[in-house]
Amino acid sequence: MWENIVGSEMINLKIYHGSTFIVEKPSLEILNFRTDFGKGFYTTTDIEQAKKWTKIKRERLEKEKSKDKVNQYVNIYEYTENVELNILKFENATEEWLKFIFKNRQGNEFVHQYDIVVGPVAMIIYIKY
Repeated sequence: MWENIVGSEMINLKIYHGSTFIVEKPSLEILNFRTDFGKGFYTTTDIEQAKKWTKIKRERLEKEKSKDKVNQYVNIYEYTENVELNILKFENATEEWLKFIFKNRQGNEFVHQYDIVVGPVAMIIYIKY
């Protein structure tokens, strides 16, 4: 399903992953549960958004780990649609979308049954009381 296509031609859909390291092949084993769509490998179709994420991740690492220089990479992949996958798609930021994000961010290791979740990124900060 995922293939790094740096230097190759796009066949279906080009997607981007902003990171502080090169990701040859995405892995789901070292990921955070407390994210918008749950445990997963996050990508975007917007290269500018991926670039912003590299900056956010770099700044976070430099602050948390007291590192002087952290690299930034936009990993490029090609996604070929697979009709056998269970896909949840949110076209817009709806109440259903917000509830789904809230469940994932609560940290109770909520696990959903979807292989792929597509939708807008929530740019909200919630505070746990």
